[in-house]
Amino acid sequence: MPVRFASASDVGRRRDSMQDTVTARSLSAASAVLLVVADGMGGAAAGDVASHLAAEVSATFIEKSATGDLDPEAVAALLQEAISLANAAVLADVDTNPSRAGMGTTLVLAWVEEDHVTIANVGDSRAYVRHEEALEQVSEDHSYVEERVRAGRLTPEEARIHPYRNVITRVIGTQAEVTGDLMTRRLSAGDLVLLATDGLHGPVDDEAIARRLDHPDLDVLAQGLIDAANEAGGLDNIGLAVARVES
Repeated sequence: MPVRFASASDVGRRRDSMQDTVTARSLSAASAVLLVVADGMGGAAAGDVASHLAAEVSATFIEKSATGDLDPEAVAALLQEAISLANAAVLADVDTNPSRAGMGTTLVLAWVEEDHVTIANVGDSRAYVRHEEALEQVSEDHSYVEERVRAGRLTPEEARIHPYRNVITRVIGTQAEVTGDLMTRRLSAGDLVLLATDGLHGPVDDEAIARRLDHPDLDVLAQGLIDAANEAGGLDNIGLAVARVES
């Protein structure tokens, strides 16, 4: 395929458990690559269970449904349905295991083809696209501080150190219905798609992330981003998935 991909995760330097779940896989029936990143929340309330359920349910559904060529509108509908199914799966698990009440997870999905990417996002795990050396965050964080940045009430610098920077305003598994933001971007040869949890984009700013995206080996590139987050303190779990359109 003209799209190569890789994923990586690490517990970080300060956490005892892993609550990020990542996967990247080829959808051969649709000539596409699927990237999935989820960041669980809830600690003792099993954030790791929530992220694994959301990632696995959404990825499995998409993989089984990806038959033949789909236009971006059909892909967007597929990703939105995957989000709904992931949300239902987490809620059903809480019904069966009341001790897990309060668990939830972010979820960001990217369907990558050689000429475009379709993304669906819930929470503050991010989707980036790099085109001609310029890295753009194409998703919007569903978080207390980022909503205030967009409203002009906080600067990005203030948001990075705000005491409520980890408060998420939309997640999988905490309400009966959840809708993801949807976006599509055109891609060309050399373009790169990156999904990442806040364990990366929290301590490592976008400029520093961009400097790590040139390595020709995507596995090495992904590990370099993990290393950058750990060098910046490794305060949280780190999860990411990346895809690049080859020449």
